Amino acid sequence: QLNQKLAITGVLFYENQHFGQTIEGPKKAVMHLWEKIQKDPRHQNVRMLEVGDIDARRFPAWSMRFFLAKEIVKKMPQLTGVLDGLPEHDDELLKLMRSANS
Repeated sequence: QLNQKLAITGVLFYENQHFGQTIEGPKKAVMHLWEKIQKDPRHQNVRMLEVGDIDARRFPAWSMRFFLAKEIVKKMPQLTGVLDGLPEHDDELLKLMRSANS
């Protein structure tokens, strides 16, 4: 799989016709994947909420794990209620995704 080859890890979730994704890996690989996501005609209103360096991966075992929102809140209860109404809760969601698995 491409993500494994590029050393990409992260989580992808879906709720109410919106997708959210945290992508981790070498900066060049992450930016390559981001460009592919932006160019994909299936995607609309694509936004990057944050890019930066991290000390350790939050999702090291997941080459890209997919969750429905109701599943991800079982793993990360701090996201309960935040996924409703995306993208209105972008800032809160970003903060909670940063704290996931920490």
